[in-house]
Amino acid sequence: MRPIGREHGGAFNRIVAEAFGYPPAAASLTGCAIGRPGWRHYLAYLEGTAIAGAAMFIAGEAAWFGFAGTAADWRGRGAQTALVVRRLRAAAAAGCRWVSVETAEQTPEREAPSFRNLRRLGFSVVYTRPNYLWTRPEES
Repeated sequence: MRPIGREHGGAFNRIVAEAFGYPPAAASLTGCAIGRPGWRHYLAYLEGTAIAGAAMFIAGEAAWFGFAGTAADWRGRGAQTALVVRRLRAAAAAGCRWVSVETAEQTPEREAPSFRNLRRLGFSVVYTRPNYLWTRPEES
């Protein structure tokens, strides 16, 4: 796993957009900040194939983790855990004292592997908030 630049944006966009279920037209939004100040993006590789991606934004002593996803065929192999640990180390090396992360909430109706991974790694829930999903109205 390693930090990436814009030259790897296509792989990052493809992996993260698929993981979040974004339509192809929105895929480029996931990595549009690659190479911008404060941002760090990572890809995890297995056998030379990019299988997972994650982003981090650093501002002062705080880091935010987001845009983390793993390609469907490669889930359950520890890529996201490794990416969280990699970003925690990078945040610490950058002098961060706080790290926040957002993920889907685990509920009885919906599994949330990312939520469970983060709790296992020591993150605690500070608050929950609703997420809104826009859907195109059906044409008559």
